[in-house]
Amino acid sequence: MRTLLLLTLLGLGACGGSSADDAIACSGDVELTSSVEHCGSCGTRCLDGPDGVATCEQGRCVLACTAGFADCDGQAETGCETPLSSAEHCGACGVTCGSAEACVNGACQLAAACAVPEAEHPSATTPGRDGALCGNRYTEENLSSACGVGWSVCTLTQWKERFSPGMRPGGALTSWGSPQSERATGHWLAGAPGVERPWDCGPSLCDDGYTPYGDGKFLFDDTRSQVLVGDGGCCGWDLEFAPTPATDSFAVYCCKR
Repeated sequence: MRTLLLLTLLGLGACGGSSADDAIACSGDVELTSSVEHCGSCGTRCLDGPDGVATCEQGRCVLACTAGFADCDGQAETGCETPLSSAEHCGACGVTCGSAEACVNGACQLAAACAVPEAEHPSATTPGRDGALCGNRYTEENLSSACGVGWSVCTLTQWKERFSPGMRPGGALTSWGSPQSERATGHWLAGAPGVERPWDCGPSLCDDGYTPYGDGKFLFDDTRSQVLVGDGGCCGWDLEFAPTPATDSFAVYCCKR
């Protein structure tokens, strides 16, 4: 009796083989606070769940979730049921992103059309906020990096569905929902990789300005195998697109997926 009391105080169980179900009986000294086979009591086995590995902590079965998942409902038997990549559980249970945000690598970020939000042209976003022009000197190799999470370089068919050829899109809001008037102040801070100069600046406004779509506005053909350039040049709105020999200085049309 004294031995059993001491074992209990130490978190050990002296489980014999006299259990009604010998398949789950334990024998000898068992660490009831950490044994996966005998967690808290003899024969209480912790089971792995979806996207989680069972462990026994202080006599209670818990799940060690795989990276990117969590047991947000606190029920071990349902497993690690929650991916931590959603706007409702971004990086951790209950961390909710705002309506203008997306969950990116476990953190809430502005859900902008362009990977660099400042690169979104202030007068070329569609009213439906499903198409935008992202300025800058992107190359054929990094063309797709111009677009934000949930967006991709427009195909020709997508562009024709969302933009009216030859007409300004006329959207009053940015792709993330804020008024364009708050940022369309005469400068388009395009923010290309390594470039932070505003566009279209004359000597009276600023030094060393540039037009980030001066060499044309680009997208993919419908097979996404060929880059096409619009016929509107630097300042006119495009009517048609054709293959281009250019390999850099791209401004990019991005479409929401």
